[in-house]
Amino acid sequence: MEGERGRAAVRRLAVARLLSSTGSGIAAIALAAAVYEATGSAVWLSATFFLTFGVNGLLTPVAGAIADRFDRQRVMIACELAGALVWSVLLLGGGPVWLIGIGFVASVVSMPFYLSAGAALPNIVDPQDLVWGNSLLSSAGNTARVAGPALGGVIAAGPGPRTAFAINAASFVISAVLVLSVRARFRAEGGEEREEPDAGIWAGFRLVWRDPGLRSLTVVWTVLWLTIDVALVADLPLANVLGWGNRGYGYMNSAFGAGALAGSLLARKLPRRWEDRRWSWSAWVWQRATC
Repeated sequence: MEGERGRAAVRRLAVARLLSSTGSGIAAIALAAAVYEATGSAVWLSATFFLTFGVNGLLTPVAGAIADRFDRQRVMIACELAGALVWSVLLLGGGPVWLIGIGFVASVVSMPFYLSAGAALPNIVDPQDLVWGNSLLSSAGNTARVAGPALGGVIAAGPGPRTAFAINAASFVISAVLVLSVRARFRAEGGEEREEPDAGIWAGFRLVWRDPGLRSLTVVWTVLWLTIDVALVADLPLANVLGWGNRGYGYMNSAFGAGALAGSLLARKLPRRWEDRRWSWSAWVWQRATC
């Protein structure tokens, strides 16, 4: 695609991702707050986290297969409209089982959106703009990780979780309209893309298993994220014990997002020869912070 047209398309996709991800961050904080307010139980919180963002890790291969098989623009629009519908349905109930169950459905239907956007980039922009496009989409997502939780905490502490759910539904609709307005190729010419010799839903797992470096890194990060997620369950009860409430809980999650954003920006500046040292230091910092 011609340079400027491709860049304009990516900018719209980045705005769509910013809105969608910010709305999701708002709703995630409000959902946890609503469940904890109804139950006062960290066990219910654990179920909430597992069946919303936790399930993403289990179903990502399926979402990736959907993004590869179908027209990506249509997939993105369908995900956003389905997400808006599901979050609107969430407003009809209030019990913890209802909140967690509908939250699970909302997480599942939204997953292919982000994978489709990233996979479509090589067909939207010229090769020399690919790094720029990936960086812009990544920046939009990281910005949302900072803004979404902060706004979610404020809204949950003020107007309440239902307002947060309604805002999230509206953000999905606006995002779908933006994606619909993009005039670009979301797949290769003729709708066909080059088939890799080792393709399929399990291709990524086979790649990691065969590469000693990737295999070791996967094991390390699995353990690290396990310890982090165990600690995350305590954040909301801790915020309430300290008197910070939902607002403080949102700020805690926003600070986590800000750290991730700062880390990603710093990592881009480090020389390649420091790569092994960077991973070692990152692992050590995470281990000290979560133990």
